[in-house]
Amino acid sequence: MAYKSEKIGTIVLDQINRRLFLPDIQREFVWSPDKILRLFDSVMRRYPIGSFLFWKVGDELRGHVDVYRFPEDYKQGDVHVTDIDTSGIADLTLVLDGQQRLTSLLIGLRGSFTMKKKWKRKKNEEAWQRKYLYLNLLKNPEDVSEDGELGMRYKFEFFENAPPSSPTDYWVRVSTILDYPEFGAFTKFKYAERKKLPPEVAGDMELLEVFETNLDRLYQVIWADEAIIYHEETEQDSDRVLDIFVRTNDGGVQLSKSDLLLSMITANWGGLNARAEIQGLVEYLNKGLVRRNDFNKDFVLKTCLMLCGFNVRYKVENFKADNLKVIEQRWADIRAAIEGSIKLINAYGIDRDTLTSANAIIPVIYYIYKSGNTNNVDEIIAGNLTPQAKMRYDIRRWLILAMLGQAFGASSDTTLTQARNAIDQHIAAGKTDFPSAPINDAIGLKFDIDDYLDVSYGDKIDFLALSLLYDQDNWGLMTYHRDHIFPQKAFRNGILPAGLTPDQQQQYRDAKDSIANLQLLVDTENAEKSGKSFEEWIAGTSPDYRKKHLIPQDDSLLKFDKFLEFIKAREELIRDRLATILP
Repeated sequence: MAYKSEKIGTIVLDQINRRLFLPDIQREFVWSPDKILRLFDSVMRRYPIGSFLFWKVGDELRGHVDVYRFPEDYKQGDVHVTDIDTSGIADLTLVLDGQQRLTSLLIGLRGSFTMKKKWKRKKNEEAWQRKYLYLNLLKNPEDVSEDGELGMRYKFEFFENAPPSSPTDYWVRVSTILDYPEFGAFTKFKYAERKKLPPEVAGDMELLEVFETNLDRLYQVIWADEAIIYHEETEQDSDRVLDIFVRTNDGGVQLSKSDLLLSMITANWGGLNARAEIQGLVEYLNKGLVRRNDFNKDFVLKTCLMLCGFNVRYKVENFKADNLKVIEQRWADIRAAIEGSIKLINAYGIDRDTLTSANAIIPVIYYIYKSGNTNNVDEIIAGNLTPQAKMRYDIRRWLILAMLGQAFGASSDTTLTQARNAIDQHIAAGKTDFPSAPINDAIGLKFDIDDYLDVSYGDKIDFLALSLLYDQDNWGLMTYHRDHIFPQKAFRNGILPAGLTPDQQQQYRDAKDSIANLQLLVDTENAEKSGKSFEEWIAGTSPDYRKKHLIPQDDSLLKFDKFLEFIKAREELIRDRLATILP
């Protein structure tokens, strides 16, 4: 990869917002004034400020990318961007990596930073001050004792106006240096400034040397050094460029592809603020419901593609203007379907701690959306009527089986498309129930009971596996516990049944956390069990209780010295139970 170099002055004066612009996939400017000061200190110290990545846009793509100006006169906290018409711009080039640094250089050298005064309300116009970057030419960079809190050798500050000169301070506005790209003109400027120095400074040879050295250094780093090192990408493949952008921007705040696609949507939506809508939905799903979730923008955007009938792969071509317009038009129903479906799975007890695949939920959302049940989710959760209770049961059973069977793995995009086709055909045939069997046939869902019996306590799927054994499906609306039928304390060293061989002792310990020794208990059941000895509790369990929790009715198996026989008997009960509910 060949790199080129350029002077800071040339980039800031002749290229930024002339031929260099920002693509809509870039985030807003977020650097603080202190970070800008440190950047200029690094420039003055001739420290490397990192490489940059530019993308030269060809004529064939010029009209298909949204382009923004760099913020030149920046107001603190402002996220507003100004788009431009790219017609007539020669050598249109977009900055893929280096936005924050280039914007900071632009603000310091050609623009301003409007910041809020402390203790003033934002809505008060008097709270805001427009400030410019200044450099104190009398600060000796060799004096390490004056580096200050930011560790800066050069004294940069933002001021509304230049502070008065003194024996220790002579402030020059940094933007002035842009007026003197030629060394001869700069030399005249330097001598003119020297004449303005206070007499006590002009007569002090050491201070005068500091003044001239600092001003010379400012000229050199802006107009002589080629400090901007950049690679210019010329490929016109949008997906390649987007992938490059993701990889080059993951060193600081992690960027996902959805962050970039979200920027594209924000640029194209007219009536709604896409960023606020989608981020607001993610925030609500994760923190606004009864149970806590861990969804992200990737999940929402992929769901948008699914619900609108588009290709679900993350390719730029799937987020073109026409598709984005459809998503915007349908957004209210899309949002309602997502919210309702997450409420439903939360009611099952599936949340951030038990969900193994967010993609597995998307067919459920699609069914809710496509079948017209978007506004009926609360009724489905309540399940007071037979059709709704069956729908709730069918969706829960299918979702758990899909996650236990790892149906949504590496080829999730293909699986989602197949599931969507199956749902479409089911609904087109006039059927209203949840199409578990058609989806399973389409995606080739497989479920291995032996794999199921290998689930152990502490596995991420242990709750999903256990909940599948119960008709009860509102685990998310109560407090439940994953409980060892034979309690863990019974397996401590030294208290296993006498007479066991070493091999049998190991079998006891191996089976302790197996699913055949686990059950789900609600608070009252767990409190009752914990308050009694195991023998007293198990002897007092009713036939209905044992049937519900698949505990063998044979009392002879409930002695600890029969634990291994108990495990085998309960595994058979689990197999029988699964045989009645498997598709």
